Amino acid sequence: MSRRTLLMAAPLGLGGLVLLWAALAARSQPDATPSRATPKPAAARKPSGAETVPLPEPSTAAPFVAAPTPAAAGGGENALIEERVRKMEERLLALEVKRNTLAGANQELERQVLEKTAETSARMMAEWRVRNLDQQLGLSETQKQTLTDLWAKWNREDAGKAAGRETWLSREQDLRSQLSAEQAAKMHETAVQQTQTIWNSVGRSIAHMVGASKEDQTRFQQTMGDFPAANAMLLPEGYGADWAGMMREGSSRLKPLLSQDQMTKLNRFVPR
Repeated sequence: MSRRTLLMAAPLGLGGLVLLWAALAARSQPDATPSRATPKPAAARKPSGAETVPLPEPSTAAPFVAAPTPAAAGGGENALIEERVRKMEERLLALEVKRNTLAGANQELERQVLEKTAETSARMMAEWRVRNLDQQLGLSETQKQTLTDLWAKWNREDAGKAAGRETWLSREQDLRSQLSAEQAAKMHETAVQQTQTIWNSVGRSIAHMVGASKEDQTRFQQTMGDFPAANAMLLPEGYGADWAGMMREGSSRLKPLLSQDQMTKLNRFVPR
């Protein structure tokens, strides 16, 4: 054999020995199960912007049970809200009832205060009037009490509004029934004097109201003339002899002497 042939046969002979050894080893362990090669875990890759992260799979340890809805749980949150709303409505209704009760109580209290104030004012005015009469007539204690109650009643009836002449004439009869003849005569005399005093100043007062000159004030008063006093008069209001009645009478007598502008000014002070 040549040298080249020997070199080529040597590896072939060695390979044959290796194959023979492997066959003998396999025959000596026929039941052995060849082990599988464990694959190497793939290297983790960071998800790119275009890739989506897969959701974790649910555990197979226990089946997934959905949570009950509010309706399935006996009302749940909705029932709680409805209960709170109901309680708030009941509270609001109770507050409204309380407010109405307090408002009614306040109105009643205000009415009582007004009545008490009116009563106090009426009695104070009556006491002042009776004190003046006592200085003129010398009233007894019984007369003082009776006339105070009578005048307080009249003041309450008027309540800030002027009574008519017929009302005052009727009151005059009640007043006369509480006086003696001598006291009634004295009261009549005093009423006449007061009426004349007031009438003597009405012309000048009207001239001052309309802005007339001093010369016109004297002329107005002279034009007024006299004011006749009624016989047996006790209460001037029943005869138009009080201040308001005399102002109306005086403006009527002076009307021919007054300009339209002066009449307009006078009507602001003298109600018709």
